[in-house]
Amino acid sequence: MTNSRILMIVFGVTALVASFGAAFLALSVFDGNEPAGLATEAQANQPAPSDPPPANSAQTEPPVQTAQAQGQRQPRREGFPNSPGEAANQGGIMSGKGFLKNQHGDWSELCQADTGPGADRCILVQNIESANRPGFGLATVVRKVPGKTGPTAMMHIYVPLGIYLPKGLGLQIDDQLIGNTPFWSCIPFQCEARVTLPPELIAQLGQGQRALYAVYENPTKGTVLPISLDGFAEGLQALKPFVPDAGSSLDAPALPN
Repeated sequence: MTNSRILMIVFGVTALVASFGAAFLALSVFDGNEPAGLATEAQANQPAPSDPPPANSAQTEPPVQTAQAQGQRQPRREGFPNSPGEAANQGGIMSGKGFLKNQHGDWSELCQADTGPGADRCILVQNIESANRPGFGLATVVRKVPGKTGPTAMMHIYVPLGIYLPKGLGLQIDDQLIGNTPFWSCIPFQCEARVTLPPELIAQLGQGQRALYAVYENPTKGTVLPISLDGFAEGLQALKPFVPDAGSSLDAPALPN
């Protein structure tokens, strides 16, 4: 995609998505050995009766509110898309102008405006940003794709450059550690992980309260960013499957068992 194309999308889509009022949640930072699971807020806030906290315990920050959450336009941040819609365009999922069709809990249903009458081409998006690392955050895009036995779903996770790629992206749903998935590709502004969602994982996401992503800076240090799952099941049900733009494959690695 050319720079002029990206700029056109940024000006068109970002202005719309900036008014979404997307939920920005707390995040945790872990340092030291990789924890057995990604620490939740409840676990992080439970001090041991007499022993000092372990070196790899997560330190929870208060929820962060940004200009986007307050309905204001944010300045351009190098290395992080200004909106989930911009991330989706840079990743080759959508192109052209977008509009907000519905809000499903904390998930926004963003649709492409130039696909013709009745040709809904919509995705679910949610954006979070680190409170203590300016310009560092994560955009999650979920879409339905045609499958051999019926529609299935794919999740695209976009993170800034400068991460430790060999560790992949860790995923936990509530208290259950799911595993790590490799990064699919990196472009000048971001890296992308893609996850094909099997029925059992879709059910977990639909019934869960939040998902935790682990993004690594080096083999033993990383950031845990939570996203809300409120509205995920409803939003996914509303989507119709579509084939993405050229250059975005339908195949993606699934999470390990």
